[in-house]
Amino acid sequence: MELISKDNINKWIVPFLSVGNRGKKPKVEQVAILRAILYKLKTGCQWRQLPTGVFFGKQLLCWQGVYYHFRKWVKDGSFRKVWVEHLKSQRKLFDLPECAVTW
Repeated sequence: MELISKDNINKWIVPFLSVGNRGKKPKVEQVAILRAILYKLKTGCQWRQLPTGVFFGKQLLCWQGVYYHFRKWVKDGSFRKVWVEHLKSQRKLFDLPECAVTW
């Protein structure tokens, strides 16, 4: 169930996600959480139907944990930041001479 490689997620997405600076370190990698979120967005399944065992194995993270991270990253603008930074890095591929876009 490989949506995006772990290396690409670590390179293009993880650096722009917010991380809590207090409390315990998460037991689950952000890559696994992102893969679960991408699976949900791609398939359109309900949050409750998310096959968390496939993504997390024996580690205990239920659909509510995945949903919590999704909402947190949406609210704090992390996903928007991922999108904008990716567009900035690929700006040379766009042919937009008449558009004066400043990010």
